[in-house]
Amino acid sequence: MVVKNDEEIRQYWEEQNRECFAQIARLPPPPGLEKAWAKLQAAKAKLESKS
Repeated sequence: MVVKNDEEIRQYWEEQNRECFAQIARLPPPPGLEKAWAKLQAAKAKLESKS
């Protein structure tokens, strides 16, 4: 019973976090940090291409 409840709670929060993280990912870069943002995105793309 407790394990089932824990699993339901974990799934609920994973879904909530997934939606929140997706919303954050759609935000534009903070003002004044466009170059750093572009560098970060390039590094992420490079890491993903290696996988």
